[in-house]
Amino acid sequence: MKKLLLTLSSVLVVGVSTSTLISCGIKPENEVVFMLFGTTSSNGDQEKRKNFQDIAESYNQAYKNEPDFVPVKVVMRSSNYLDLAIQSGDNLPDLYVSYVDAASTYVDSSIGNQVRDMKESMGEGFKKFEEDLITPAFMEEGQYKNTQIVLPFGKSFDISVINVNLFIQFMALFPELVTLSVNLSDNFNEYNKQRSDLLDGSEEWVKTKIFREGLSLSKTQSDNDSISIDQNVYDSLVEEMKKVKDVNLIKEFFNSTENVLNVASAFREIVDNDGLDVTVTLNEADKSKSVKPNETYNFAFGMDSIDNKYYMDYAATKGAKEGVINVEDSISPSPDKDFWYSTTYNNKIANIELNPYSQGFLNTTKYLQGMKDIALKNDKASSTEWRDQWNGVFSAARRTSTTQNWVTEDFVKSTMFMASASSANDIYFTDQFKDKDVQIINNGTEINGKATYRPVSKADVITTSTTNGENSNGKSVFLSQGRGIAGFKSNGNNAAAKEKSVTNFLNYMMQPIQTAQYGLKTSYMPATKSGMSIYESYLDGSYNNTSDEIKKVDKLSNVIMEIEKDYFNNPIDKQEAKALIPEYFQQIKDSTGNPEVKAGVSSVNTAFIKDYLDPLIKGERDDIELVSSKAIPTTDIIRSSLKPALTGTGGLLDLRASGGAREIGLDKLLEDGNQYYNLSRYIRTYQNQEFYRQINVKITENPNTTKK
Repeated sequence: MKKLLLTLSSVLVVGVSTSTLISCGIKPENEVVFMLFGTTSSNGDQEKRKNFQDIAESYNQAYKNEPDFVPVKVVMRSSNYLDLAIQSGDNLPDLYVSYVDAASTYVDSSIGNQVRDMKESMGEGFKKFEEDLITPAFMEEGQYKNTQIVLPFGKSFDISVINVNLFIQFMALFPELVTLSVNLSDNFNEYNKQRSDLLDGSEEWVKTKIFREGLSLSKTQSDNDSISIDQNVYDSLVEEMKKVKDVNLIKEFFNSTENVLNVASAFREIVDNDGLDVTVTLNEADKSKSVKPNETYNFAFGMDSIDNKYYMDYAATKGAKEGVINVEDSISPSPDKDFWYSTTYNNKIANIELNPYSQGFLNTTKYLQGMKDIALKNDKASSTEWRDQWNGVFSAARRTSTTQNWVTEDFVKSTMFMASASSANDIYFTDQFKDKDVQIINNGTEINGKATYRPVSKADVITTSTTNGENSNGKSVFLSQGRGIAGFKSNGNNAAAKEKSVTNFLNYMMQPIQTAQYGLKTSYMPATKSGMSIYESYLDGSYNNTSDEIKKVDKLSNVIMEIEKDYFNNPIDKQEAKALIPEYFQQIKDSTGNPEVKAGVSSVNTAFIKDYLDPLIKGERDDIELVSSKAIPTTDIIRSSLKPALTGTGGLLDLRASGGAREIGLDKLLEDGNQYYNLSRYIRTYQNQEFYRQINVKITENPNTTKK
């Protein structure tokens, strides 16, 4: 069944340019070039190339007999290829994969007249695609200067995952809460029974033991069996945890910045006083065999993208119209209600106003400053190692000259309460350690050896939104992420034919099966409702990719009937839909020919879809927001500048006494200056580069200061 196979003669094609300027000696490509950016040394980059190549080959096969057919060729180039090509006058790709802010920089450049209007390029299929999107915000975030410069494709969301097993054991350390912790454990076991299809039997395993045998917490003094924590922290935790009786209340507890900081404070004391004794039972059949990992570094909380939190905290307090934060809105006389920056960009001149009075910014600052104050108690002022400085408290994605660390690497140790990361990382929240050096215990005998083990199982975790601050009203906010499809107008003698192929290819790749299969191979989610319904049916086990089994015929048939009716305008009955199951649901395999793990059952992403995404699509809840920021080139440099100002050497989270920012408050991020922790320092480094001949930065004035 070939869906939406538009014949080349019937497609409305616009924006053809046969006179595009090409430098001397460079011949235009004969094929439609679809460009990705990455390296041959990165498995992730090569995986994306292979998956887009699969779509292109499928399209080429389906359309090869059409008149004047031009095939699509997928190529990979280095990340700076486009900038170099613009400078040298080299060929530009007909299509390429890009973040919205990066793509917007070319609109005001020397090749601005060659930037492809993706709405026009998609032709008559655009309206159907737009109506099928999960949220209109996906389309709006790709618009710049009234032009659709990027089409949404693979999406991910900044989600948070809670280790409930750890939380229940932590709760039991408070003598007043032991009985309540048992009740919560029983309630969570019932919850796991209801979602057993998502757990691969892991709910039947003995849970990982986290703390030292007989340990308790106290607000008086420490001894062999008790660790003392701050009295106010103790009392607040007891009061708040008494309210936690089910999964929804666990989420509510971790939605509070105050609760999260109190947990971090208590956990740091536990780590500092050797209160951890992680023991992982290897399997249910042989409970006598376990391992002790003896990890040196453990963190209470983690966050891959701290910069995302600055956006989500604003959306939680103020909201975002139609899911998009308009960063071009001016800062008002009431800056607490505004976003933490306002920006414009015209003729390569960027104007940026940083607003330190935004309630969203203040909420993020409170969270990070609270974590920093707790970590300073480690007294590791001379250490250059992040893990020493922040042990027991907080972890963030961090890069050195040789390594890249992600918070899921810390979460899987079983000692992190809550980690925030991309939904594309769902399989890594419950990943296993392979052949790791550990202490092995077998029937009471301890030896050193290698073992493969999984400290955090699918039955230990639940999915939720980021922790919120003041005036958030319990909102569940998720930042929408992911690259989309952009392009430049085709050139050469066959430019018109290439434009027709671009249109056909865009309509082909945006169809339900194609978008779903791309997501299943990469862990990126489809941007469309039709694609999501297929994608979700893999993740919730209705179709089991691992065993290539149809588990729920009625569910799959209903999905197909809905897509055929709503997307293809082709109503069919259940029997016809059942016959189409093998076409809609095929086993997804990885590059080695084995079932693709990413297409397997997922408790993490299924929970996100069922608890948040589906209710949002159906309009059942108004306290859920998917947010992104409006496309503009300056957002790209602002986000890029946040990372060094926060987690870089000398950044605000560098706790060294010499060369660090140990005594500097997080509020100094938006202070105008040239320190390593000032955001403005890094923003200004982009001045006099290709896309910025002038950058003007100002700071919002204190609204409480009376001008004389």
